[in-house]
Amino acid sequence: MPSTLQSAVRSNHNPRPALPQSLAFLLHGDEMNKRSFNAPEGDKRLTVNVSKELHQKLKIAAVMAHTTVGELIEKFAKDQLDEMLRKGIK
Repeated sequence: MPSTLQSAVRSNHNPRPALPQSLAFLLHGDEMNKRSFNAPEGDKRLTVNVSKELHQKLKIAAVMAHTTVGELIEKFAKDQLDEMLRKGIK
């Protein structure tokens, strides 16, 4: 039987957005170990190396913004590239 928290997250009447994947393990436990390593349709997988400190900051920012690290990085990259293209890449 699902818990009250699980029911609330799945409910269409819940005003809060679903938990980001970075926190979904709280509800799904071992199911998170079955995640796919394939990029979603229309996306490309990108691997980068970052310092431990930057990684920690990204995780904290993603939780605070109710999003994933990947979505946060994609927004930062898009915004920065759009700005560079407006000004002209030098």
